[in-house]
Amino acid sequence: MNNKKIFFGFLVAFIVALNLYHIPFKKEVLADVQIQEENQDQRMDLSALELALNSQLNRTVELSKYPHVIVNFWASWCPSCKQENLVFNQLFKSRNDVLIVGISVDKNKTDLDNYLTKTKLNYPVGMNSKGIAVLFDDIVAVPTHFFINTATKTVKKSMGLLDENELKSMLGIK
Repeated sequence: MNNKKIFFGFLVAFIVALNLYHIPFKKEVLADVQIQEENQDQRMDLSALELALNSQLNRTVELSKYPHVIVNFWASWCPSCKQENLVFNQLFKSRNDVLIVGISVDKNKTDLDNYLTKTKLNYPVGMNSKGIAVLFDDIVAVPTHFFINTATKTVKKSMGLLDENELKSMLGIK
């Protein structure tokens, strides 16, 4: 009887884990994740963001060169993030008016470095830092995205897996 309880407990834990990380049972089925947008646009100090990003990235970025900037908080262990990185790679290659910056929330840089040796990301990626974290709300889940309009210096936040159409819709592009 105890073995059945233990098995049942593991089964329930496994199902909960699948739902937490939005892991689909089949490869061709995408996880159904709701995008949560905040109702109001927030303001962003672009010079402070640029300074914080340039201190963490392996290259210099000039935010004013782009009408749209996406700051994507993600982790190398997150299945939804890995899936989304492919979408971001395609968008970054096809559009020169959108800057995507990936901010890893991994506990150590080695995890990020190991991921990047296996998976090429076309856009700049760096580790989260205090300078970056103070500019954004608490990141309670990954992936979390901040869509920045550099002309108006406003920010919209979304959480959860984005596909190509949702991403373009958030940016207001076709």
